[in-house]
Amino acid sequence: MLKSLHFYKSNMSKIFTNLIYATAFSLTIMATIYSFINDQIYVTIESAIFSLVIIYVFLTLDKNNKLTTENNSLKHLSTTDQLTGLYNRNKIEETFNYEKKQAIRYHTDLSLILMDLDHFKNINDNHGHNIGDVYLQEISRELKDIFRETDVIGRWGGEEFLILLPKTDLQTTQEIAERLRRDIEQKLFAGLEHHTASFGISVLNNNETLSSLVDRADKALYSVKENGRNGVKVA
Repeated sequence: MLKSLHFYKSNMSKIFTNLIYATAFSLTIMATIYSFINDQIYVTIESAIFSLVIIYVFLTLDKNNKLTTENNSLKHLSTTDQLTGLYNRNKIEETFNYEKKQAIRYHTDLSLILMDLDHFKNINDNHGHNIGDVYLQEISRELKDIFRETDVIGRWGGEEFLILLPKTDLQTTQEIAERLRRDIEQKLFAGLEHHTASFGISVLNNNETLSSLVDRADKALYSVKENGRNGVKVA
């Protein structure tokens, strides 16, 4: 979704710029023809000067637009996991700092889900890394379908995913995680046999850091792994 939005904005910008050029060029040609028809040399000179000014202005605008597009592309690359299109660690940490301030200020909950795909290594070993990549991409699309636009969905590393849920209490977070667990268990991704995922949940305590919040969720996740996987546990 992020890549699609970026592509859409970039193309709309190009279309708009080309439309401006075409309009300016058409007006200049019309003014020049009118001047010649009416034998008004001074108007022709003014039209030429006007044309040069218009061209200069729009060349400058086009240059600025290209710089803006390049900067947006670099920003997109620096905050996005290239395989899945989800946020990367840098963006997750940045967003957490903002959401933490909001939660403290307005006395609302901030929950975290840490998800790990069970036996992912077996997929790579038995089916190849390309299939493993497709599996990760399809799981990422499933995450986007389930969670809200206000939730922060990221790839934490390898087969681990992290979701921040602003203004979401513990019970609701558990229900969402359980729904996702069932979806992954029941659906066939990347043409593979059924696979499962394990989940650890934590809720922000006071002025807790992201590292502490993740660590608690990770311990809950480890406990699920130790007890057979394919489950949800609260820290």
